[in-house]
Amino acid sequence: MHPIDIVGFRNFRIFNDHDGFFENLTAINLLTGTNNSGKSSIIKGMQLLKNSVSGDVFPNELDLTDQEHLLGNLENLLFNKENKEVMISLPFNYFGQRYTYIKLTYSVLDTDSYKGKLRKMEVCDGKDHDFLFYFEFKNATEEDIADDKKEYEKQTQEYEKLIQDPDISKKDLWKIYGIFARPFEDPMVGLVEWKFNSSKLSSYLSEIYEFYNFYVEEERNTRWLDWVDNIAEKEDYCFIPSAVVNAFRSKPDIGKWNDFIKQLEETGDRKGKLKIGDHDFEPPEVFYPQPEVEDVFYGSILEIIRDNLKWMETESTDETINKYNVLEETFKKGWEVLKHRLLSINYLSTVREQHVRIYNASLNSPFVNLLKAYIPLQHDPNTFVNKYLQAFEIGKRLDVELRLDYQLIFVSVIDNIGKKRELVDYGYGIKQLILLLIQISVLAEKNKRILHDYGDDGEYYMDQFDPSLLLIEEPETNLHPKWQSLLSEMFYEANKKFNIQFVVETHSEYLIRNFQNLVASNNDFSDSIKIFYLRNIHALADGKKQVETIAIAEDGSINYEAFDSGFFDESNNLQLSLLNIRRDRFITEFIGLKKNLDENEEKITLLEEKIDEYHHKTDVQRYVQNICSIFNSAKLDNRTIDYLASGQYLLNIISVGSDFSPVVLQYGRAMENELKKLFGSVNATKKWKIGVMQGSLEKFKFGMNRISVCCNASEFTLLNTVLSSMFVDPLSLQIDMINELRETRNNAGHPGILMAKQDAEQYIELMTQFLLTWSDNIV
Repeated sequence: MHPIDIVGFRNFRIFNDHDGFFENLTAINLLTGTNNSGKSSIIKGMQLLKNSVSGDVFPNELDLTDQEHLLGNLENLLFNKENKEVMISLPFNYFGQRYTYIKLTYSVLDTDSYKGKLRKMEVCDGKDHDFLFYFEFKNATEEDIADDKKEYEKQTQEYEKLIQDPDISKKDLWKIYGIFARPFEDPMVGLVEWKFNSSKLSSYLSEIYEFYNFYVEEERNTRWLDWVDNIAEKEDYCFIPSAVVNAFRSKPDIGKWNDFIKQLEETGDRKGKLKIGDHDFEPPEVFYPQPEVEDVFYGSILEIIRDNLKWMETESTDETINKYNVLEETFKKGWEVLKHRLLSINYLSTVREQHVRIYNASLNSPFVNLLKAYIPLQHDPNTFVNKYLQAFEIGKRLDVELRLDYQLIFVSVIDNIGKKRELVDYGYGIKQLILLLIQISVLAEKNKRILHDYGDDGEYYMDQFDPSLLLIEEPETNLHPKWQSLLSEMFYEANKKFNIQFVVETHSEYLIRNFQNLVASNNDFSDSIKIFYLRNIHALADGKKQVETIAIAEDGSINYEAFDSGFFDESNNLQLSLLNIRRDRFITEFIGLKKNLDENEEKITLLEEKIDEYHHKTDVQRYVQNICSIFNSAKLDNRTIDYLASGQYLLNIISVGSDFSPVVLQYGRAMENELKKLFGSVNATKKWKIGVMQGSLEKFKFGMNRISVCCNASEFTLLNTVLSSMFVDPLSLQIDMINELRETRNNAGHPGILMAKQDAEQYIELMTQFLLTWSDNIV
């Protein structure tokens, strides 16, 4: 589970108040696109959330007072200045559900332009985006206040009647009116409207009920939970097993659980309103500050859940103590988990320190703080920092020296010959890169836990890394294209090794293209990277979206049409590398298929399908032009031209020493396709086999056929007519070549036979001779 796997912003900077931005994130997320399109808005929005949690005001407030993100005030944030609300969507794994998320709506008040106030909350299903819970605070209208006053007056009149009744005791009045034993005047300030989707909640609880029952009956342990969590993620379960188990303070009563599900099914969807009065804003204790509306709103939400979704459990065998409402508890726990997820966000901005030889250790800047955090880690020669200093050809290791007595920090790089060179003597790009390397290392160390367990070989210890997220702006700045490409490998390793999720704003096509290579050479990495191409909403061309989500396929290919023109240049070496990876994988899969398939008539077809799968992902246009320069393309079928062009392409990209059978198969298909076009005129519904077509043509030309199969008498009569009408001189066709061409093609599908490049070239020469005579003879 990634720290942030869902994020959305609406009426936030460049994102409008209708669609906004809402996306599912993965392990590595690249934000790219045009200027002023929203890339930095996403980065800064996530910074804002981290700051709000760090300030201990989330979710009640959206706090902009810490201006590290330079967002300005809330008025500056609004896309639509007339709409004074900002909506933010975040993951909210309620009761262990994997795909639930929460929409938080903050109001921008005239009284405080740096703090958004929570006024609406909606827990939604990530699959269909329908609500599960809905809560909204509304200020009381004059009509609401008048109705509330009438209700109080009505209660007062009833009270006056009751106290005249001699049968009504003080105890009775306490039961009716509470501790004051009379109607309590509490002027209405606002109300909370709420809705529960009981059918959806019932469905959730029923599904996890089955899992939990199995977990208890089978007496599973923590290690099993870790294992099944991984299975659940791979198999896309809608819940997280360990989160379901940990939702309870103690083992729940299965009977009560089942009864509650039935109750939900019987009651159906529910809605209501909860009054908020003056009394709700009184401080809970002396010297405590008065609650704000958002504080009362959150407390009211818990009250509504507690009073309307009554599933009670206990933490003790004594039923009279430690009772708690399960759904209220899981709601509060969901908030705590979300806060910790947001706290795992870290931000790496561009370096703003001056280029100096000595840094002031007393400064509280990101760069200086990271240098101090790295000092205890630098003595390990195999650190992540040192590995990539060498990979980027900067040096062997980083040396950071803190002189406590002077509060000064000296930073140097030990180069490849052991000479010390101060960081100031390097360029801006290298300084930024070193900061990134340090940040990754410090983050990994901060989140490292030593796991102690027992396996087949006995006791063992291993490093385990809690998930974290790193926001990065333009890491490619002032870096050579080769180094920009290498950044992708660094991010890949940091994610796999240290469990760090990345959200990277970039304009580097080299970074993107090398991620394609990484995916192509590591199939299982495809789902771990996403590209988000963003456009300025005010300059959208027809049919274009503000946000395009671009996946990298397992073979490394992407939909280049999703990018606007001008984003990519040639980058020939990277593109060639990607093509080579595709080629090598194709050859490996083709040979494996060739060995494993049973010898039957379908084998050639399956091998041809494998070639098509590869061919469709490549551009063979220049080979089409070459084929058209050899043959009269107007006389040959388009599919024949395509087979010949792909055969030429395969001839040029398959490495010498490899199996060139795919070339032979494609050229063989070209001949077979021309024969099928001819025999389709004889019988369009019949599935013609190449052997039958060969035997029929041999019988036409030589009066006898070399192989035993042939078309029937009526078909043969029609064949004579078709040949006479289709060809100028059908007897001059080189029918005698078909047998050798067919047998060679069939041999190409046999596992024991490898076709060398010379074999393929000889086959092409013979096929060219056959098809030239064929096409030149067509009327």
